[in-house]
Amino acid sequence: MGWLTEWRRRRVLAKHRIDDALWQRATRPLAFLPRTPKLRELALLFLAEKDFVGAHEL
Repeated sequence: MGWLTEWRRRRVLAKHRIDDALWQRATRPLAFLPRTPKLRELALLFLAEKDFVGAHEL
């Protein structure tokens, strides 16, 4: 990883957080998912970059 990518990753992880109760509620029904910190980190990084837009009356 380049230094800029690593800096951005650390910045996002420090700024954003998935609440423990919410994370447990989301992963509990999916027993096949490993409950590792890396999975949580990947989900957080994905959500930090995701743009949610409406369908504008479609």
